[in-house]
Amino acid sequence: MARCEMCGNDYDKSFELIAAGSRHVFDSFECAIRAVALFCEHCGCKMIGRGTEVSRKFFCCTHCARTRTPTDVKDRAVYQSVPHHKTSTNLNRTQRRMHVRRGNVGTPWVQVNREGNSLISELIIGTGSKDKFSTDDPKNDSQFAGFFLDPLLAHLFNSVLDIPVPPPPRLDLLPLVQYMAPICPGCGPNDAGPIADLLRLNTGIPPTPVANQKRLGFLAGDTAGFPNGRRPVGPGQAGCSGRPGGICPIN
Repeated sequence: MARCEMCGNDYDKSFELIAAGSRHVFDSFECAIRAVALFCEHCGCKMIGRGTEVSRKFFCCTHCARTRTPTDVKDRAVYQSVPHHKTSTNLNRTQRRMHVRRGNVGTPWVQVNREGNSLISELIIGTGSKDKFSTDDPKNDSQFAGFFLDPLLAHLFNSVLDIPVPPPPRLDLLPLVQYMAPICPGCGPNDAGPIADLLRLNTGIPPTPVANQKRLGFLAGDTAGFPNGRRPVGPGQAGCSGRPGGICPIN
């Protein structure tokens, strides 16, 4: 047993934490956070995540960093992947069931899906490439550039619904795959980042009250909405499908 240096509890499940070369003993993550986590230089909250470092000062988010420093600070983009254990389609139903029950011991994890902007795979990526897109990393998205520069959905809008659409190459779709306005108002070419389907969230843009949120996101003047992150409610499907059709503020 070891005694927690924060609360004094003598606990048989305590653990050691080494930070900056110093050894600490705690009985819970709560005590560890209270003892060693950094304070945000602006709002004073304890930072459980990585936070943002600017000129050797630490902030919990880019909103706080921008408030206290003149340095331009941008949030980083991420993407979510869904892994599953690799298995064989040659197994019968009983074998597959036992395979799952045993936890797929010894089988590797493989990516079967990814999540960035709403409906990119469903509306933009061609039918024969959807599986490859879902299982690949955003760093390889240049191989799918043709689908973004000349999306089939735009041609369907034009031929079936007689909606005029901009001609290819569709450079007006770049805000979906780069860090630029409206997600990053005022950003220049050097701030755009990689061309990839990533979930981008600018915490420097204040949230919109629920009563004022717009389903079309920034297309309806709600700059905190799609494609600036993804809300649990108010899906961005309408805004996403409207993009290939030419509904874009820079057209």
